[in-house]
Amino acid sequence: MKLLALLLLTCPARGMIPEEDWLVSRPPAASTLTKQPDGTLLLSNGLISRRFVVTPNWATVSLQSEVPVVGGPTEALRGLAPEARLKLSCPDHDPKNAGRRLLPYAPDALEGLTDRNESGGSTGSAGRAVGGLRGQRRYAMLDMDAWNLTAGSDDWSYQSHQVAPIKARWAWTPGQRHSVMAAWPPRGVELRVDFKPPTRCGCGCNLRVSIVYEMYDNVPTLAKRVEVRAPPSSSSGSVLVERVVTEELHVTENGKRRVHVETDYMPRKTFWGFAQQPSSDPGNGSYAGDRMNYPAWWIDPDYESGIHDQSLHADLANNGLLLQVQYPLGPWQPIRPGESQSFFTVFLTLFDSDDLPRQSLSRRRVVRTLFPQVTETPLYFYSTDASSAGIRRVADQAHATGFEAILLSFGSGFDPSSTNQTYIAQVKNDTLYCRSKGVMIGGYTLMQNPPNLRGNDYCQSPDGAKAPSGMPARIADFSTAFHSTYRANILNFLRATTMDLLETDGPYEGATCAQTDQSGFAHVNNSQLAQYRATVDFYRTLKRELNTFNTVPDPYWSSGGTNKEPMGYTDAWNRIPVTPSGTREYLELARMYLYDGTTHKPTTMGWMAFEMSRTPPPLSRHLHTLEEAAASFLGQGNIAAYRGPQLYDDASPDVKRMWTLWVAHYKRYRGILSADMVHVSRPSGRGLEVIVHVNASAKPDEPRAMANLFNPTEATIKRTVELPLYYAGVAPGASVELAWGGSLVNPTRWQVPENSTHTVRADYSVRVELQMAPRSFLWAALRVVAPAPHGPRSMAACLQSA
Repeated sequence: MKLLALLLLTCPARGMIPEEDWLVSRPPAASTLTKQPDGTLLLSNGLISRRFVVTPNWATVSLQSEVPVVGGPTEALRGLAPEARLKLSCPDHDPKNAGRRLLPYAPDALEGLTDRNESGGSTGSAGRAVGGLRGQRRYAMLDMDAWNLTAGSDDWSYQSHQVAPIKARWAWTPGQRHSVMAAWPPRGVELRVDFKPPTRCGCGCNLRVSIVYEMYDNVPTLAKRVEVRAPPSSSSGSVLVERVVTEELHVTENGKRRVHVETDYMPRKTFWGFAQQPSSDPGNGSYAGDRMNYPAWWIDPDYESGIHDQSLHADLANNGLLLQVQYPLGPWQPIRPGESQSFFTVFLTLFDSDDLPRQSLSRRRVVRTLFPQVTETPLYFYSTDASSAGIRRVADQAHATGFEAILLSFGSGFDPSSTNQTYIAQVKNDTLYCRSKGVMIGGYTLMQNPPNLRGNDYCQSPDGAKAPSGMPARIADFSTAFHSTYRANILNFLRATTMDLLETDGPYEGATCAQTDQSGFAHVNNSQLAQYRATVDFYRTLKRELNTFNTVPDPYWSSGGTNKEPMGYTDAWNRIPVTPSGTREYLELARMYLYDGTTHKPTTMGWMAFEMSRTPPPLSRHLHTLEEAAASFLGQGNIAAYRGPQLYDDASPDVKRMWTLWVAHYKRYRGILSADMVHVSRPSGRGLEVIVHVNASAKPDEPRAMANLFNPTEATIKRTVELPLYYAGVAPGASVELAWGGSLVNPTRWQVPENSTHTVRADYSVRVELQMAPRSFLWAALRVVAPAPHGPRSMAACLQSA
């Protein structure tokens, strides 16, 4: 402890930026699979590692954060578990399968579904074990030498493994549409482990199961999925995969706060009565990715299920220490001879700290590394007029002000599912006109309830339940031939018109549907997976064939390569009264949504909105409101959907000038505004709002940081503001310059600080005395004038000199 205190007190003052910190300046390290002296295999990227034994079966024996800290790596596991679980049945030999009752949406008990991991059998309700070791009897901690560990007689057993580069999940070009120049596919290593069936394998004897791990360079994340295939010569007919558990971990009490798991599987919500959130999923995680029906933390029956002091687990402040990642329903997927099925991917991130802001930054770095298409930033206007005249008017205005694209809004009259050749030719001509102006174009479609939906093309409730409003849920069954034709029409329309963007409203959200004569699935328990796969295939086709920019209200960015999802948008927000005070509240809430939304997603990833119906013509009457909107969104790095029939009217040249100024401002600072956001002071409507964008890898002529400050009150605020710069890669003792600005339309509208030079303090911050006028905003671009006297230093070097 004395050494740690010495480090904290002396090293910052000497200009130390830990070069070990992967979020600041750590050199890249390659992911590798290496055989260790003890015979284990270590999958590692220098940030996290997963260690396996291969005999008597393949099993994970360690999951560690390897980020250098005082005390060494941090272990997250306290027990052995199967690498996966499969529950199989044989529909060709068991006709009763066709009439099985609906599965519960998720296990309805608080306790996880494991089989006692002591010996032999593994045919419990969670399914047969794939890999794993048996014999551990106490689960408070893992001592590999303490137990006689064996392979279960009914478990799938290790056969072989192979290493390969990671493959791209969809088509994408780094750098396009102002995105980051990220590696694609992400750099790293793929580890494929094949398993053979147990002796008592029933109709699954011909199946082959693989678990595929992916370890990524430079982020503390690994992915995992299960694949099942049947050879063409299989004589046992089709096999039904009823349940898949992709990840099962007995996590330590202190490790639970650092293990973050999400999947690429969308269905996380539904209208139907039986499909409520299970009681064991409190949905209170730090990120939106946690608030779903899976992954789920369960009471561990091998450790913490006892009562009256009959369990080794005694710390009641840490409950639910078994992580089981499984489908919320099904998958109930048949596999026929010659078929291969790949099930959802789990992304496991092992944070190196309990600090929530650091976890937030880590998650955002992971998203940008694994799914870099979310960093694309075409600057678009959301037009409500899809007539040729309307399109060309907005194209001219976009060209004049610097906007880069037009997205034809809902209610505009745009119909990309049309097969009318005259209409298609008209839209193609309009598209070519936009392109001649250097402007991309696309539009909106209502996927959840497309035109001419009727009868059993609607999703039918499996239990007769009503939607929360009391009305039947009128949404499409995405597995039907009707919806397949609708999606094909959109693809053909985009091919013919060469449009660049597509916004889909209400892609598949997770509703469970009864099987009908129109459904593309044979059982209700497969209805989620069938519709999800149809949706993912649609988005991947858009990327592969047309390279469209896709704005989507549901998180298909990890499965289909979509680009944007909402950032705090709600219909209730849009219904705030269209009055001066209502619009002020509307913008304050927008900044609050942006502040909160960027705790778990990059600024570029979330779309927001500004309804220009709040500023009816002549727009010049609303100049200050429009500038506040531009400062709130563009000024903080978010491309909102400014929705209206035009950017400006003929009577409002000052509004044209306003757009031109703010678009130029955004483009000038696009790099730093697209970088990570450090949250300083949350919008509350009652005080100062402060965020700081940071980029430790900025080029020498680019800002390392950019601050945005808003005073939404009717009073002048005098305050000392502390701007944190650690994640900007600026060391204590460095000299930095703050270049200040405010209103671009009228720079003298309120007082703006003079440009100032500061020395970075020992806590990696600069402090600024500010006086902000009522209802004003400021921004400041920060550049390094002179580095710290001693420069960046490693923690080891700092310790040696301390």
